[in-house]
Amino acid sequence: MPGKVREGSGGFPLGFLNWSDNCPLLGFSRSLVMISNSTIAPGGGCGDDAEDMIQLSFQGLELGSSAELDTAREEFARSHCLLLKNFLHPSVLKQIRGMGGEQDYFTREDIDTEGKVFARELTLRDRHPLAALMMVLLNQPDLFQAIREISGSKEELRFFKSRVFELKSGSDHYDDWHDDHEKGQIVGLSLNLSVEPVEGGEFEIRNRTDGQVYRRISGTQFGDAHIFEIGANYQHRVLPVTGSTGRRNCAGWFCSEPDFRTEMKKLLSGEGELDQAF
Repeated sequence: MPGKVREGSGGFPLGFLNWSDNCPLLGFSRSLVMISNSTIAPGGGCGDDAEDMIQLSFQGLELGSSAELDTAREEFARSHCLLLKNFLHPSVLKQIRGMGGEQDYFTREDIDTEGKVFARELTLRDRHPLAALMMVLLNQPDLFQAIREISGSKEELRFFKSRVFELKSGSDHYDDWHDDHEKGQIVGLSLNLSVEPVEGGEFEIRNRTDGQVYRRISGTQFGDAHIFEIGANYQHRVLPVTGSTGRRNCAGWFCSEPDFRTEMKKLLSGEGELDQAF
């Protein structure tokens, strides 16, 4: 099945990192420019699996057929979650393999409105090349449109707010039930960046009212992703990691505001701070 690549007017401007040799936002812009300018062979089709029909590369977004998109919409509507196998193109996986050492992380906690800590993890610093590259790669207008079509969102998606984090076994890391229901956050995404297989660390999404678990995602591979619905009645969690390999992911939200290009221009001009924006 031949894939469909969205490029051109909606294509993603990795080249914006060429605006200056020493980007005020990222002190490592040269390395990202080298990645964005590298020669990458076009990807093939994404396969016939309805959950294997979006693939993201430095060149653009590759989509499956209209029938596969219809199947994806039906699955998302039914389980409020959708597995996207092989979401990252092999060329991207080759570039990011091995990026991000232990010394680049700090302990981060998420606190709900009642002051309860519902998650504790190791988070990669925003200015690290891997964190910045993920932020840039996932802020593609055509990806926004594809996710909007699958999720049925009535709001336009204009920004992906991301972070790279790791959950380790035998530690105090956890990610309990929560909803992420905040202004502008429409659809969640979790992207597996663990090179080796991970034991435990399954993702679950449930109905807040009756506790029904709509779906559990487990056994994903390096470069797989899943998207999930965000709303007051949808909660999700990540089960504890049990094996020796930590669960490294890029996670975040497709948002209706702010606009990615506007925010990046502010940051590159020195008008904003990265930590405030994300």
